[in-house]
Amino acid sequence: MLNLEANMVAGDTTTSGGIDADKTSFVIKRAHLDWTIPGTQVKTRLGIQGITMPTVAFGNPVLNADVSGLSVSSQFTPEFGMTAFWARPYDNGFADSTQVGGLNKMDEMDIFGVMLPIKTDAVRATPWGMFALIGKDSGYFRDANKSLYNFRHVGAPAAIGTDKMDSTAYGWWLGSSFELPILDPFFVNIDAMMGGLETGDSDYDTFGWYIAANVGYKFSWGALSAIGWYSSGNDDVDDRGTMPIVSDDGGGNQMTRYGLGQSPYLNTQGALSTHGLGMWGVGLQLADFSFVENLKHTAKILYMGGTNQGDSTPRRSVRAEAGGVQFFGDGYFMTSDRAWEATLLSEYKVNQNLTFYFDLSYIWLDLGDHWRDRNDTEGNFVSAISVIYSF
Repeated sequence: MLNLEANMVAGDTTTSGGIDADKTSFVIKRAHLDWTIPGTQVKTRLGIQGITMPTVAFGNPVLNADVSGLSVSSQFTPEFGMTAFWARPYDNGFADSTQVGGLNKMDEMDIFGVMLPIKTDAVRATPWGMFALIGKDSGYFRDANKSLYNFRHVGAPAAIGTDKMDSTAYGWWLGSSFELPILDPFFVNIDAMMGGLETGDSDYDTFGWYIAANVGYKFSWGALSAIGWYSSGNDDVDDRGTMPIVSDDGGGNQMTRYGLGQSPYLNTQGALSTHGLGMWGVGLQLADFSFVENLKHTAKILYMGGTNQGDSTPRRSVRAEAGGVQFFGDGYFMTSDRAWEATLLSEYKVNQNLTFYFDLSYIWLDLGDHWRDRNDTEGNFVSAISVIYSF
C-alpha cells in the first residue's frame, strides 16, 4: 500500500501553502507491504505504517505516529488476539564507521511493543506494553517536538549534553484501555498507562503515569458524559514525575479541538498542549446530538490545570534561561496555572465523500507569575470552516 500526503496550510510558506506553492512536493505518508503467512491467520505488515497504542477515551500520548517498522497480528479466538511490532523512530542515517565528533555510533532508537485485545460481551480491554532501546546519540533527547520538555535543559536544544548518559538508555511503558459494554446504554471508557526512562544520568531519568476517562449515558439523540484526565507532574529539579513519550504526532490528548490536540486538519490545535502531560482536566461533553439530518454537533466544556510543582520550571524549558521565567507557548503548566475551554464542533456530511466541519472554541487562561507574557493570554477564541473531500 502506498499513501501520499501533501501537508499544506494556506498562506504558510513553511508548508508550501504560500507564495511559490507550485514548488510543493508530495511526501510518502505510508508505504508498506501486507501479507498473510501461508496456512495461518497471521497477518504481517512491513514498511512505513501507522502505529497507535490502544485508546478508547481521548487518545494515547505515548505513541501515535507513522514510522518504519514490522508488525505481526493474529486473532487466536473470537475473544482474544495479539499484535506485536518493532519500529525504528530515530536513526541519524550514518554508518557506525562514519563518525562525526563521536556521535554516530549509538544513533538508533528501537521500540518493541505488544497489544493483547480482549473482547467479550461484558468487558473489552487491550493491555499493552512497550520497551525501547535508545542510543544516546539517536536524537531522541534533542528533539523538543517528540521527547518534549522532559529532556530539555536551559540553553539551546543543540547544546544539550548526553556525556553522562549510558551509551544506551532504556524506556518502558505499560497500560490498558478498558470498556464495559455490559452496562449499555451507560458507558465507561478508560485509558491508563505509566512509563519511565533509565539513562544512567539523573537529569534524564523519569517516571510518570497518565489516566483518562469518558463516562456517561447514551440517549437516542446523543450521549452525555463526564470527561477528564490526570497526568503526574514534576516535583522539583531533581525529581522528574512526567511520563515520557515516543511521539504524539496524531494528537496525544484529544479532548478539545483548540487547546489540546484533537483536530487533524487545523493548524491551531494543541495551543495549550498536544499531549496533556503534567496537566489535569475535568469537564462535560454532549456528543453527536442532531436536529437536522446529516448535521451533528458535539459540545464540550473543560476546566484544566497543571501538576508540575516547585522550581521545576527553569530546568525544563529552553526559553526559561532569561530570568527563569517562561513565555506562554512553552507548554509547561504549573499547579498555579488554570484554563477553561468551551468548544462547539459541527459536522455536515453532504455525501459519502464530502464533509463540512464548523469549529468554534474559546479558551480563558489564568496563568501564574512564572509566565512572562501572562497578561497577554487571558482569553482567545478560534473559529474555522473545513471542507474534507476523500475518495
